[in-house]
Amino acid sequence: MTNSNTRTGIDAGNTTARTAIGYGLPLACVAVLLAAAPVLSSWARLFGGTVVLLMTIKVGSWVLLGGSRALSLSRRETLLYWTVWPGVRPDKFLQPEEYSEPDSAMFVVGYAYLLAGGLLGLASLLAVPYIGLAGSTWLLVAGFLAAVHQGLGRILPFGLRWLGYPVEPLFNSPMQSQGVADFWSDRWNKPFIGMNRLFLTGPLASRVGIKVAAGLAFLVSGLIHELAISFPAGAGWGLPFLYFVVQAVLYTVEQEFFPAPADSNSMLRRAWTAIAVVGPVPLLFHGPFRMTFIAPLLETGRALLLAYPLEAYVSAGLWVGAVGHFMILGASFQVPEELDWETDLAQLKPLNRKVMWTYGGYIVMMIVSFGVMTALFHEQLAAGTPVALGLAGLIVLFWTVRVLVDFFYYDHEDWPDGVYYVVGHTMLTSLFLLLIAVYAAPLVVHMLGA
Repeated sequence: MTNSNTRTGIDAGNTTARTAIGYGLPLACVAVLLAAAPVLSSWARLFGGTVVLLMTIKVGSWVLLGGSRALSLSRRETLLYWTVWPGVRPDKFLQPEEYSEPDSAMFVVGYAYLLAGGLLGLASLLAVPYIGLAGSTWLLVAGFLAAVHQGLGRILPFGLRWLGYPVEPLFNSPMQSQGVADFWSDRWNKPFIGMNRLFLTGPLASRVGIKVAAGLAFLVSGLIHELAISFPAGAGWGLPFLYFVVQAVLYTVEQEFFPAPADSNSMLRRAWTAIAVVGPVPLLFHGPFRMTFIAPLLETGRALLLAYPLEAYVSAGLWVGAVGHFMILGASFQVPEELDWETDLAQLKPLNRKVMWTYGGYIVMMIVSFGVMTALFHEQLAAGTPVALGLAGLIVLFWTVRVLVDFFYYDHEDWPDGVYYVVGHTMLTSLFLLLIAVYAAPLVVHMLGA
């Protein structure tokens, strides 16, 4: 009996100690950051209020959940958690499930968001003379959210799942959210949701109810975003906190008067979520933050972009086009084996089989010719001589038709199954689109010049 009581006391003591350390470390980090603020630069405060605080919360979460032994993570999994995975809950890093190939759509959608984010970033640099520096900062913020949150936020878990680590998604289709509650509790930034459930809503829900616990989580989220946004900028205090107060109020109103049914899939509710979440965003990414961090990035980016004339970018793009054609050959030479031409073509008559090989050979010769002629006649293409522009137009037409055939003629259900083929197909199609842009550039530049 004595041993049992002693064991219980030790377990209780360990739990108390873990709780004290788990909650105490992030609070101590905040205290140190606030105390050191006068001697830190704005960028150092940004690093401290984001990366350092995140890592401290991860340590606190690790301790709170009992460490590596309790979590049963291997050394490699532990290393990935501390270096690659942005989530704070190690118990959610690997889900207890059997390995299965990741959903290919996760990569395709993430890659599309990544490209869209890059285009928004470029647009933000070019838009400054038209909408001003302050207006362009919003384009760059949107580009960052698209590329990092929705792009890399999908590609990272996809890649880890492909390698055999069954991690949970970082985002769960936030555009399909059926309300403020659905957005913040299940779809947006799931690592942050997991943190709230571990430190706040989980322990508090049974004591004060889920609505009160969720309201407190919104307020704590506001304080954390103050550290990540207002603290680095040294101004704008209270605005990120106010943003999450607004979210808490909207959440409460929604839950009280029109909570979303479990099977809801309403466009009206999606619109409501977008208005509720995006409408007050100027409170979150306030002017002082954008002008302290985003505006300098824009100015530096514009200085680098405008350091070279447009013709220099056209010239560099043509070299990329030449190399791109030879990269396509690497995929072309794999087609007969990957698509099992030997079996399928064996069913044709000899003449038809030879015709198919001839067609394939001519296509390869065209691709080789495009790459070689781009390299040999690079100066003429860049200068915009009539014959060279004719060649550029032919290449644009060739790859445009190829993309249109892919989208509207090929049946994608006939493609081989597997993540490998989906990733390869996506990357190859994006290379085709790049070649269209590269060779359209001299046409547009010289036609406008003329």
